Amino acid sequence: MAQDTPPHFRLGEAIPLEETRSVEFKEVKGGNPVAAIINAADEYAVAFMNSEGGVIYWGVQDVGHRVVGVRLDSGQRDDLRKKVAGKLQTILPHINPARLRLTLHRVEGCNPEDELFVVELVVPAPDTPGPYYTSGSDLFIRLEGVTQKLVGPQMTEWIKGHLRKQTASSHSVAEPKLMELVRRVRRVFEAHGLEPAHLGRFLIQQKAPFSISFTDIQTDGAFLAWLDSEKIDWISQTFLIRREWIEGEDDRIHEDHSFDKQPERFFSTISRHTDALIYQDLMAQPQAYFIQWGLGGEWKGKGESRVFVVVAVPLAQIGGARQAMAEDLLADYATESQ
Repeated sequence: MAQDTPPHFRLGEAIPLEETRSVEFKEVKGGNPVAAIINAADEYAVAFMNSEGGVIYWGVQDVGHRVVGVRLDSGQRDDLRKKVAGKLQTILPHINPARLRLTLHRVEGCNPEDELFVVELVVPAPDTPGPYYTSGSDLFIRLEGVTQKLVGPQMTEWIKGHLRKQTASSHSVAEPKLMELVRRVRRVFEAHGLEPAHLGRFLIQQKAPFSISFTDIQTDGAFLAWLDSEKIDWISQTFLIRREWIEGEDDRIHEDHSFDKQPERFFSTISRHTDALIYQDLMAQPQAYFIQWGLGGEWKGKGESRVFVVVAVPLAQIGGARQAMAEDLLADYATESQ
C-alpha cells in the first residue's frame, strides 16, 4: 500500500521503493499522457482490488525507479482528475470511487514552466471481496511487480481459488469441542516439528491417501473442514496417538504396550517410521532410551522388574535448535531415572 508520507519526487532521482505486489511504476510516453493514464487507471485499480490494495505512480521509470514526470498543463490536470474518477465508476461491481485517491505531485528540480508531475493513484483493499472487473468485463490481478490480465481457464481457476479463500477465511469454529479437536491435531503436528510448510511434503513421503494445501490450514474453520474420520484415523496410527485423546474422549495420549511379551509387535511398530524423513537425502536413525522404574537400590530392593523404553524416531526433519533441545531433554530424563 501507499505510504503515509509520499516519496520525495526530484527529477532524475530514484525513489526509495521497489515494485511489489502493492507498488507499480509507469513511465508515460507519447503525445497524449491524459489518455494513457485514463485508459490504464481502471485496469490497475481492478488488479489491486483483486489482491490487497496498492499504489501506482505514473511518471517514474519502472527500471531504475527514476523520476521523469508527466507533462500536464492546468487544463490537462483538471481533465485527468474528472475522467479518472469517471473511469473508476465503471468498475464492476460498483465501488465508491471516493475511497481511491488520485494525487498529482509536482516534480522538483525542473523548470516550473515544464509542469512535470508524478501522478499517484492509491487503491485501498476493498471492503467487499471481489472478484472485480473493468467495464469491459476484463479481470486483472496483481502478481509480484506485475499486473496480469486473465482469460479463459486462467480466469476460471483464479476465481475458484479466490472463492475457496473467501470460504476458508469466513469459517469460524464456534463449537468448543470442535475447536478442541482442531487444537489437538495441530498439537500433534507441532510436537513432531512439522511446520505448516512441511505438511504437504510429509504426507507425500508417508504415502498418505490424501493431501493438504496452505488454504486448508490457514484458519481453524478451514482446517476443520479438511479433517474427517479417515484423516483422524490416519493421524492416530501414524503418530501412535490414541484417537480417543484426539477426539477429546480420554486424557491418555498413548496406548500402553506390553512389548516385552510381543517383541514382534515392537519391531513392527518402530519399523513403520524409520524411513519417514520428509527430506529424503538426509539420514537419521531412531534412538532408544531405557528407563527403569524407581531409583537405584529402591528399584532392586522392591523387586521391580519393569523397564521402560523410549524410542526417538525421526518422523520429520526438524530445526537444529529444536532437535538439540529434544535430545537434551531425553538424555536428562534418562539420566535422572537411573
